[in-house]
Amino acid sequence: MLPLIVVVAAAAAVQQPPVFRASVETVYLDVFVTRDGAPVEGLTAASFEVRDDGIPQSVEVVPVESLPLRTVLVFDTSRSLGGFKLEHLRRAATRLLDDLRPEDPVEVLAFDEQLRVTEIKTSGDLASALAPSPRGGTALHDALFVALLRAVPERSMIVAFTDGADNMSWLGEGEIVAYARRTSAVLHAVAIAPRGLSQRPELRVLGDVARATGGHLWTTPDAAALPDTFDQILDAMRHRYLLRFDPSRPTDGWHRLSVRLRGAKGDLSARPGYWIEPEAPARAED
Repeated sequence: MLPLIVVVAAAAAVQQPPVFRASVETVYLDVFVTRDGAPVEGLTAASFEVRDDGIPQSVEVVPVESLPLRTVLVFDTSRSLGGFKLEHLRRAATRLLDDLRPEDPVEVLAFDEQLRVTEIKTSGDLASALAPSPRGGTALHDALFVALLRAVPERSMIVAFTDGADNMSWLGEGEIVAYARRTSAVLHAVAIAPRGLSQRPELRVLGDVARATGGHLWTTPDAAALPDTFDQILDAMRHRYLLRFDPSRPTDGWHRLSVRLRGAKGDLSARPGYWIEPEAPARAED
């Protein structure tokens, strides 16, 4: 179990820049390109124009299958997720786990008013991670923050599911969106949104967090559709382009990224930038 004191400490320091650090030597940029809703395939490095604070960068395309995909499943297990909802979530997670490769590390971060992180090696680990009976409130923002901290610079996917609004977190909407903009992970948010209720405030927040990472908000009218939704998320990740470049000016602080297509047409999504943490000053020897 992860104590909430970790999140409390983070909330107390929200005025400080987040410490997500992109390598000074190499930046990885996960990009999704679609046309009429379908992934665009066959693009090369020459198909992308990447600017770092307005400066054109020389990029290469890294085959997505050449790197492990670190996956963090952030699952709401609060009191509202009882009975059939939890069973459909288990089925969706099991199918996703079966479709990932053996070299893709997986964790489940289950949350209600507390956070519990479980490393997943087998379906038994997954069953154990989702075994506690649904209880308590919903600390969604805090759970997303911890999941973002567990991302790796190369390639990470976060799949976050909730069926309710946040009512227990220390971190507010603004803080979690700011943190999300500075991470290398791609976050896909999944929410149950019955027809006519797709404009709920919590869905707006989830959409803002997902878009800040180059990800997407997926809504489904009921829990029975969760397995198919998870299939679509993994398929989308497998059709993304992973760009890599060495920054021409690796200065400390926030770097704004812009990505455009050259010689191709499509809709593009990618994270808006990255953060290079200033080096700590050297301590004088006694």
